[in-house]
Amino acid sequence: MSVCITNKGAFGLSIGFPYLSQVLISGITFGIVHGAWLLLRGEIKIALPAILSTTILGCLLAMLYIYTGRSILAPIIAHVLINMVIEPWFCYLPLQGNGK
Repeated sequence: MSVCITNKGAFGLSIGFPYLSQVLISGITFGIVHGAWLLLRGEIKIALPAILSTTILGCLLAMLYIYTGRSILAPIIAHVLINMVIEPWFCYLPLQGNGK
């Protein structure tokens, strides 16, 4: 969902901008969307690194989107694969008491 919103949405709004601008707009939007829940909870120390890392990921997914001829399928598949590797650890570590 976030890939569709940031790539299709940001790229749709930034048509006519240089590729770098399109990638940055999409990446920053991706980062903010993924860190918003931390900001809303007031967890700034956690939110800033999360937003930075997901902004970088968003830029990479945006570049993949451009590279594949603006096919949304490639970034969606990449996002799912990344989630399959990373997200189990996000669930596992707090259960072990290592989350804080």
